[in-house]
Amino acid sequence: MEKGFQIPAPPYPGPPLDYNAGVFQQPVVQPVVQPVVQPVVQPVVHQMVVVQNLPKCVPGQMLCPYCHTNVVTKIEYKIGPYTWLVCGLLGVFLCWPCCFIPFCVNDCKDVEHSCPSCSGIIHVHRRM
Repeated sequence: MEKGFQIPAPPYPGPPLDYNAGVFQQPVVQPVVQPVVQPVVQPVVHQMVVVQNLPKCVPGQMLCPYCHTNVVTKIEYKIGPYTWLVCGLLGVFLCWPCCFIPFCVNDCKDVEHSCPSCSGIIHVHRRM
C-alpha cells in the first residue's frame, strides 16, 4: 500500500428489501390500554371546638386539659404584680405600716385554678 492512497468506504446498502411486497397483510389492531383512575376516598373529620368561659375568682367547672375529666377547679391565692403595686402605692401615699395589708387581702392576689384530680394548673386569673 502506498502512502496517501485511501480505500473508499463501501456504499450504504439502503433500506431493507420488503420480501412480502406482493402479499396483502391486514393491519394488526392492538387494544388500547387506558389507565383506570380510582377515586380517592378521604375520611370526613368533624371537629367541634368548645370555648370555655375562664373562671375568675371563684371555682369553676372546666375540662382539665391534662387528665381530660370534667372537674370543678380548686383555687389558691398567689401574690402577684397587683399585690406589689398596691403595697407600693400604700407605702408611698399613706403610711408605711399599711403597705402590708394587700398581702392579707385575697382581692389583691392572683387566683390560680388547678385540677383536684391531677393537680395540673388549668388557669391563672391575674388581677393586672
